[in-house]
Amino acid sequence: TAKKLKAGKTKLADRNEVSRGQIIQDPESYNYDDFLRFRLEQSMDLSTANNKFSPIGAKLDFFPGQYVSIDADTGYSVYGDGFVSHNIGAAVWDKRGDRFYVDYRFNKATGQEDDDEEGDDQNIESIYLQGNLAVTSALSVFGDYERNINEGQHIRTTGGFKYVSQCWSVFFRFTDEPDDTKFEFKIDLHGLGGIGL
Repeated sequence: TAKKLKAGKTKLADRNEVSRGQIIQDPESYNYDDFLRFRLEQSMDLSTANNKFSPIGAKLDFFPGQYVSIDADTGYSVYGDGFVSHNIGAAVWDKRGDRFYVDYRFNKATGQEDDDEEGDDQNIESIYLQGNLAVTSALSVFGDYERNINEGQHIRTTGGFKYVSQCWSVFFRFTDEPDDTKFEFKIDLHGLGGIGL
């Protein structure tokens, strides 16, 4: 946790008839910002007959600067499969609302079948890119792209825009996946509701 003095938090101190600024030392004068977070977790599914433990999950979030973040997570199987997933990503942004994020993702093939799902038969290794650009204070454009590195094919591509006025907004998004292509359009009248396709 980082400790920063809030803006404008000084007081005048008289010493030898000379006024000067002095930093206030009370706790309310400071903002506390997280710059590093670490989480370790594991769960057990009691709703199934086999009561298996989930992989041990670890997540790290690091904020080295005001407009930069780095995150990483991994999963380690307690049943001898080793690391079953790991992801690492980084984001940069600014005050305007512009944001760019890149993420490397890896999921190991388990070869097991659950009650609801078929087992994965191949490792999935992908790169994911996401961006948001604030063109004006009211209009922003966004998109994301994910590509399977092993197969050399795209997993998902999305693009769109959002326009927000004082009393209404318009949203449009195009999504392309290997088996599906979608168009979404929505108009919101703030306070009244919205309609979309």
